Amino acid sequence: TVGVARVAARAIRMRPAVCHLHDPELIPAGLVMRMLGIKVVYDAHEDLVQQLTIKDWVPRPLRRILPKLLAQLLKVPTIAFSGVVAATPEVGQAFGTDAVIVGNAPTLGERRQRPDPGPSAFTVVYVGSLTRPRGLLDAATAVASCTADICLKIAGRVPDDLFGAELLELAAAHNIELLGWCTREEVDQLLTSADAGILPLHDTPNYRESRPTKLWEYAEAGLPTIASDLPGVREMSVPGEDVLLFPPGDVVALTTCLEELAQDPIRRRAMGEAARRNLEERPSWPDEFAKLDDLYRDILR
Repeated sequence: TVGVARVAARAIRMRPAVCHLHDPELIPAGLVMRMLGIKVVYDAHEDLVQQLTIKDWVPRPLRRILPKLLAQLLKVPTIAFSGVVAATPEVGQAFGTDAVIVGNAPTLGERRQRPDPGPSAFTVVYVGSLTRPRGLLDAATAVASCTADICLKIAGRVPDDLFGAELLELAAAHNIELLGWCTREEVDQLLTSADAGILPLHDTPNYRESRPTKLWEYAEAGLPTIASDLPGVREMSVPGEDVLLFPPGDVVALTTCLEELAQDPIRRRAMGEAARRNLEERPSWPDEFAKLDDLYRDILR
């Protein structure tokens, strides 16, 4: 593709000591770099092979073939590149024992001064990409079903597709604000003024073992989170103490969680404080960066 050619051409001009690639479509460009003597590190964020089995844009007849082809392509970095980095042990399994696990980790800012709960609506926020598997329709439907005064604020671009149209329809009829893309400053203000975060992921192969950084983003802001009960989410939280879990896709259970926190400001403040405290006790980004630093030093020796 044009992108692969451009990356390869730029590498030829720049001749960097190391090139760090994040996309599988750039693996051919990485092979060109290796032939030129450039060190190449491949960074795997997600289980892309599993993702292909559930992507709507992949024609059904190809959902068995394309994952097998991608699995073969992903063997190339292990054989030909200088190093492989994976975001989780599960993602790293595709690359055997050669993958260095550099997980997502928080970079803590100052503690925020949270406003006291007032008479206004209980505000729940979601920040990130908007797709059907991320459960935003479930969240919107749950808010629409609540008897408590709840406002759902969603920061992210609404896609121009059937899912986006359904989300817009729900937002127009209920107390749901679609904020569109937000700057970092706007997101900070949104989190500071919110009462809780929400993470209603579906139980898909891609999300089942993922460690969603949104949990840390909400916790860093001192917010409790209402989240799908998935293995990766459990690993990053203390259920009942800093997060309320519900079965993925269960709108009734999600509605119950929303109602519980909406009606108990003392509990949600305690959960938010616990979320921040627990986050401070976890390994932070400097700990993970040390692994990446060691890899670079090894390959540049």
